[in-house]
Formats: sequence, structure tokens, C-alpha cells
Amino acid sequence: MVDIFLITTLVEVILSIVILLFALLYPIPLLLVRRFRHHNNIFIINICLTTLASGIFFLIYFAMYYFDFDRLFAPNMCIVLYYGYNIAGVGIPFAFVNFTIYRFCSIMYPAKGLFKTKRWIVISITIQWISEFVISMPFIFRQEPYCTFEIWMQIYTCLTAVFVPLFINMVLYVLIFLHARSSSRRVHAQTLSMTTSNNVNIQQGSISRRDISLLRQMFFIFSMFIGGWAPAYLTLLIGNFIYVDPIILEITTIISELCVLNITINLFICNHELRQYLKSKIRQIFHGQ
Repeated sequence: MVDIFLITTLVEVILSIVILLFALLYPIPLLLVRRFRHHNNIFIINICLTTLASGIFFLIYFAMYYFDFDRLFAPNMCIVLYYGYNIAGVGIPFAFVNFTIYRFCSIMYPAKGLFKTKRWIVISITIQWISEFVISMPFIFRQEPYCTFEIWMQIYTCLTAVFVPLFINMVLYVLIFLHARSSSRRVHAQTLSMTTSNNVNIQQGSISRRDISLLRQMFFIFSMFIGGWAPAYLTLLIGNFIYVDPIILEITTIISELCVLNITINLFICNHELRQYLKSKIRQIFHGQ
């Protein structure tokens, strides 16, 4: 008889490996080629590294869940397990929120030189990683004698990994697009007067189409991530109140992994500069130039 749980576990492990490969390979040209080391790509690298860290944890988790369950949920490892579980869960959404905060600051406060420096990028990424460890600390102080994923822990992970990042991102995106709309109207009004002082204001107050396009792409990718990430957490939470077939939970987990894989692929597709560079290198290799 076919063991459906073995099949789903193997699918989860294989997907985790593929995600790790994409997350590992994608940042390499961004790191090695100097002209790709601009601010936006640094945040893309951060998203990939966060995906890599989360992927390593879940790869080990999925493999041990089926093949070495007792050791995975050993009482002496329980705190480390659930602490790492929450960190891995919040990592990717926090990385997207970090990028949105960066774009929000640079668009809303263009005159502030700090928001245009690499020092600000280092500070924001450092704060993001520290916040992941700090926000997961309630799991360290759990008092339950058995290694079980208590309902308060499930609610906490669901909130910190899905709803809080979603709320923050939605608020920031609304503020950015309201600012963009206001700037567009102001620029249109100033264009009618065509004075020298107004032309300066136009340059300082307007938001480039590239910024808007980038924000739309990142919003789409983030929404796709939340759409795939949320069902797994919600299904696990609902299972505390009504019976949920374990196969459904496995399916939602696979869907969440597919969404993460799709995100890494979309990050590459959206990077037109990198795609053109790689196409050029491939042509040179095949043409011997």
C-alpha cells in the first residue's frame, strides 16, 4: 500500500532542496558583479539569504518529522525546535516588510541623505534579523512539560508570520501610492506654470515610474507569498477546534513551498538587468566570444 505521507514528505523535501538551490544561486551574480550591487539588489540578496536560512530549517524539519520523529520532538530540544520554527516562519515576510520600509523612507523623505546610503541598508537589515530573534523569544519561556505546539504558539506564529507583516505592508503601500498620486497631481499643476522654481520642485517631488513598477512587482510577489503561506498556518490552527484531515495540512504545506519557489523564480524574472547580463554571457559562451 502506498504511504501517502511518505510521498508528501518526499515532495516537501525535494521542494525544499530546489528552493535552496534557487536561493543560493540567484544572489551569486549579484554579489560577484559590481554593477549589480545597488541598493535594491542588496535587499533582494537579503530576501534570498532569508529564504535560504528558512529553507534549511524546514528541510531538516520535514525530513526528521517523518524519518526521526522522536528525536525531532525530544523534550530537551523542544525549545530550540519551536524557537527556530518561528524564526524560520517570520524570516521571509519580515524581509519583504524591510524592503517596503526602505522604499517608503526613500520615497517619502527624498531629502534625507541617510535613506540613500548603504549604511542605512546595513542598519535596516541588521534590525530585521535581530527583530526575528527577539519576536520569537516567547517560545523560549514556554512552560509546558511536553513538546507540543500549543495553541497560543500557533496563534502567535500565525500573527507574526502572516497578519502583522501583511498589515504593515498594506499600510505602507497605501501611504506610498497616496503620496504618488498626490505628487502626480502636484507635478501636473506645476507643469502648467513652467517656472524655473517649479521645475526644481517637480524633480524633487515626483516618483519615477521605475519606483512604482518595482513596488507593484514586490507587492504582487509578497501577496503571492502570503496567499500561499497563510493556509498552512490557518489549517494548523483550525485543527485545534475541528477535525482536519492530515493530508489537507500536507497539501497546504506543499502549496506554501510552491509559492516560495515561485517567489524566487519571479525575483529573477523581474530583474531585467540581470537577465540581460546572463543572456549576454550565454551567447558569448556558445559563440566562443
